[in-house]
Amino acid sequence: MRDADHALPVRRAQAADLQDIVRLLADDPLGALRESSTDPLPADYARAFESIVQDPNNELVVVDGPDGRVAAVLQLTFTPYITHRGGWRATIEGVRVAAHLRGTGLGREFFAWAIERAKERGCHVVQLTTDKRRPDARRFYEGLGFVATHEGMKLSLRGDPEMPGPDGRSALPAAAPPMRVVRGREFNPPAAWDAIDIACMNGITTRLHWTDAPYRWHVNDGEEVFAVLTGTVEMRYMQDGRERMVRLEAGDVFHADVGCEHVAHPLGAARILVVEREGSA
Repeated sequence: MRDADHALPVRRAQAADLQDIVRLLADDPLGALRESSTDPLPADYARAFESIVQDPNNELVVVDGPDGRVAAVLQLTFTPYITHRGGWRATIEGVRVAAHLRGTGLGREFFAWAIERAKERGCHVVQLTTDKRRPDARRFYEGLGFVATHEGMKLSLRGDPEMPGPDGRSALPAAAPPMRVVRGREFNPPAAWDAIDIACMNGITTRLHWTDAPYRWHVNDGEEVFAVLTGTVEMRYMQDGRERMVRLEAGDVFHADVGCEHVAHPLGAARILVVEREGSA
């Protein structure tokens, strides 16, 4: 998390951001079915954007990435309800973080900002929905304190392919597999050894790290697979009481067994895929 002097630079979206926003929304297995990120964009996007801008109870906000392009987006809608003694609610929708920045903490910071914004507007609750085909998203929201207290229901009025129609059927195959593409070369975090959490399979994590600085000497309490994707790394390790070194180029894999004492020294910037037991040293 950033300190008070380096708050997340959230800003209202501008019309010039639309192309980047739709690109983020479409960069997803489900979003790709319903969005169209062509250039130029379909006119419906501009009309919707103008309606949002003109509505004081709607806020489309973004965070810029290091390259100046939109790196994260969400929409906040503030709604008064007769229930709960006329209370106001904030609904968070259209959330996306650029693939190469997922797992860096950006999404968590963005949500912290949105929740504070809802408090500023006097809302008594923040709500959202998440597609049942997004188990990772649900785990993320639960980690922020959201609780699945209600069962959401929708009815498509336009024959949207990912939603059930009046007959209760969906045009999507029931077993459409979720997937994700991580563009490793686009991952440029602010600090050495920052990582994207790619997967956790039965307690085994796969993480993409970026670094331009050495790690620290440590002794493995579990097996580790260390694969260099880009750059060059000098892997220093202890054997027979002596420090030894092996040079790893892109495509090389280092396997450290339990008890292996080692430290990675990148020669310049490097991206590394690490597979190990969750929580291991």
